[in-house]
Amino acid sequence: MKPVYLSTDASQGIYLVPDAVADDLDSYCLRFLSWVRSDPDAQQKYAVEVDGRTALAYVPETAFIDWLNTVVFPEAHAGAVPAAADWDMAEKNDVPWFDF
Repeated sequence: MKPVYLSTDASQGIYLVPDAVADDLDSYCLRFLSWVRSDPDAQQKYAVEVDGRTALAYVPETAFIDWLNTVVFPEAHAGAVPAAADWDMAEKNDVPWFDF
């Protein structure tokens, strides 16, 4: 397991993910976003009403971790790094990063 830095407009965190994910983070995140947009259950879970139309809301980084743990690597148990707020920016700069 390797650390990655994931963020959205609303939140951010450092997570431990399988090595393959950390080594190719952009690809896995884009694959996740494609899954969210194509899977009816995911669409229902993350949909919101906007001006009378259903639209996908922003998807929190925790949803990516849930996807890894249930769809891609159910045996890996990816999750948040404890006390991630204590990491300083210098340490984060060495960690792969994706902003949803």
